Amino acid sequence: MSKQWQRTCAALAVLLAACLLPAFLPLQACPFCDAPSITYSEQLVTADGVLLLSWESAVKPDAQNFTSGSTTYRVVEVLRSTESQTAGETITLKYYQTGKPGDLLWLLGTTSEGKLTWGLPVPMSRDCWDYIVQAPLRAAPIQTRLKYYANYLEHPDVDVAIDAYGEFAGSPYENLQEIAHEFSSQQVLGWLLNPETTPTRRGFYGLLLGLCGSKEDAKAIEPTLLAKTDEVRFGLDGMMAGYVLLTGETGLKTLADAKLKQPNVPPGEIFALLQTLRFLWQYEQDIVPPEQLKVTLRLVLDHPQYADMAIIDLARWKDWQLIPQLGERYGQGTYADADVRRAVIRFLMIASEVPAGQDPTPEASQAREYLEKLRTSDAATVKYVERHAFD
Repeated sequence: MSKQWQRTCAALAVLLAACLLPAFLPLQACPFCDAPSITYSEQLVTADGVLLLSWESAVKPDAQNFTSGSTTYRVVEVLRSTESQTAGETITLKYYQTGKPGDLLWLLGTTSEGKLTWGLPVPMSRDCWDYIVQAPLRAAPIQTRLKYYANYLEHPDVDVAIDAYGEFAGSPYENLQEIAHEFSSQQVLGWLLNPETTPTRRGFYGLLLGLCGSKEDAKAIEPTLLAKTDEVRFGLDGMMAGYVLLTGETGLKTLADAKLKQPNVPPGEIFALLQTLRFLWQYEQDIVPPEQLKVTLRLVLDHPQYADMAIIDLARWKDWQLIPQLGERYGQGTYADADVRRAVIRFLMIASEVPAGQDPTPEASQAREYLEKLRTSDAATVKYVERHAFD
C-alpha cells in the first residue's frame, strides 16, 4: 500500500468533512467542524421575499410540454415581501410539485429589475419555520446569535439541528471560547459519548468540552481516546484537542505516549494528533508551551506517512534544532522517501533565509552548508524543490 493511499484512508474523516465545506466558509471558521451547507440566516440576507406556504393542488405538465405544469399554494405566513402577499391568499407557480394538502414549504424570492422573482418552494416543518423566524438577525452580536443556536444543536428536527450546527461551524474559535460557558459540560459529554451522535460532530463537541468542561470530563473521554482500534474515527482530532485543553502538558504527553511511541498505531490516529498539535500551536500556546509542541511534533518524524508534513510544520515553527538531524539523516531510512527528502530541502531553504541587511545566524549558516552538500549529492531533488518553490 502506497504512502499516499495510506494517508487517504487515514484522513478519511477529514477529507469527507472538507468535501462538505462550502466555498464561502470563512478561513477563520471553527476548528474541527464541517459546515454542511449555507445556513438559513445566510439565505435570508439576500432574500427580498420569504413566505411559509401550504400545498394546495397541482396540475401535471402536458406530455408534449413539460413546462406547462403548475402548483398552487396557500400563504400561511409572510416573513418578508416587497409585494402585497398576505396570509390566506393563494399563489400559483409555474412549476409542478407533488404533495398533499397541508404540506408546509418555505419560499424565497429576490428582486430583479424591480420585480420579485420567486425560487422553488422547499419542504419545511413548522418547527423549522418557527426556529428561523425567532432567530436573532444576522446583524446581531455573534454571542447573541450563538446563544440562540446552542439550544438547537440536537433538535429532533434534522434540518434545525443541521442549521444550528452550521452556525457554529462557520464561527471563529474566539467566538466559541466566549460562548462556551453557556453549555453544560455534562450535556456536551453526553452528546460526545452517545453512539447516536452524528459522527462528523464529534470533533466540535470534543473541542467544546475542552472549553466548558473539567479534568473529570477529560477522564471520561480518555478511554475513548486511548482505545486501540483500526477504525477510522471521525472527530478524533477535536476530541484530542479538547482533552489537552483540560489536561495541559500532562494530557499531551499521555496522547503522545499512546499514539506516537507505540507500534502499529493506525495512521488516522497519528494524523489526528498531528492536527491537534497544529491547533494548539495556532490557538493555545498558553496551554502547552511552544517548545513542548515542537518536542512532541518531532516524534511524528518516526512515522513515514506523515514525516514530510511534520518537517514542513517544524520549519514554519522555526525549530532550527532539527537542522543537524535532518542534514545527517538525509537519504537514510525514513529520510530516503522522496516526499521526505523534498520536505527536508524545503526546511533547509527556509532555515537558511537571511533578512536583508542582516548577518546570517549560526543556524542559517549551518542550513546553507547542508544545502550545498545536497546540491552535489542529490542535485535533481534540490532543483525540483527550487523549481516548485513551496507548492
